[in-house]
Amino acid sequence: EPTLSIPIRENVFKTEGEPNITNEGDITEKIDKRLPIDYKRVVLSAIGVIILAALLYFTKKAEVQPDPDEFQRQIDAIFKEYSERLAGLEHTISYQLSENITINNIEDMVKIADEVGQPVFYYKVDSSIERKIEFFVFDNIRTYYMVIFGELEPDIEE
Repeated sequence: EPTLSIPIRENVFKTEGEPNITNEGDITEKIDKRLPIDYKRVVLSAIGVIILAALLYFTKKAEVQPDPDEFQRQIDAIFKEYSERLAGLEHTISYQLSENITINNIEDMVKIADEVGQPVFYYKVDSSIERKIEFFVFDNIRTYYMVIFGELEPDIEE
């Protein structure tokens, strides 16, 4: 018969003896049998996972960005060439109070900015209502100004 000794003020206690209680229906023998592996199902599952992963990969890769329109190509070319010379504005600037000089190309804007020692500022609007980018160079009372307009895309509802 098992005995249990728990000493006072000790963290460890000790059990001795073998349990001798038996119940009906006890498992008395150990059965060691493996379930058969259905290799066909495993292989088909693995192939399915590989096909699913490949479909997800190629679907993600196949999402093609639409080709940029002429407006976006012009802007991309300007930023590629002159990005370190341009300073973006969060809001457009009222330039009506100064003498306005309209410039036709970005190369001339950069030359003027070099001459007057000022950066080329820009403000871009690309919404469903308006698409344009404005460039400014400020020189005392004169404002050098250039604008590129983009075509608006028609609404699907229209």
